[in-house]
Amino acid sequence: MADSQVLLLNLCYQPFLDALYKPLFDSLSAKADLKRANERAEALRYLELSRPVAIIATDAGLTESENGQVVEAVLQYVRNGGILILGLDFPSSIAMDEFDSFFQRKLNLPWASGDYHRDDFEINEEGIFPPPGGSRENFPQNYNMKALHIKNASPEQRLYTASDSDQAAIVGTSYGEGYVAYIGDCNGEAEMGNFILGLIGLA
Repeated sequence: MADSQVLLLNLCYQPFLDALYKPLFDSLSAKADLKRANERAEALRYLELSRPVAIIATDAGLTESENGQVVEAVLQYVRNGGILILGLDFPSSIAMDEFDSFFQRKLNLPWASGDYHRDDFEINEEGIFPPPGGSRENFPQNYNMKALHIKNASPEQRLYTASDSDQAAIVGTSYGEGYVAYIGDCNGEAEMGNFILGLIGLA
């Protein structure tokens, strides 16, 4: 997997993310060739020429109207078998009035913003994980995080849930031939790195 590429899509790049998520980026760099696209043209050029094992949208740039072409290119990549992860600063930086619209209008998913609080979450053994994820043993079984939850996800789309809740901190679903995941963890807990590596088959 050393030659596999992972794209960090930072269309609203904030330098503090490099320090906050250094352990995650170091872990990814140890397993894959980590690429970055901080501007629209750069992202489009990369997606035209390359096929990463995963795209991690680190912020809310995909929700901004001027990045519509990038959204289409990213979704085409996913439909053709790619993995899109929406996380890191995404749940913290997205405007709440854009959250539901992005998932429901652009991705045609019923997901909507839910509660925002810290809780203990457990992996959903019946959840839909992408083929590269392999065994559930590659994922944290328990995950404490402060998260912007998702509601309206189907039971199998809820990957990490708290007891007696119909919302989820992490959700995922098949999308065409590929997969889309949302990580609501707003503080970059240690489990995030293990989850992402497991999700894209680099654990």
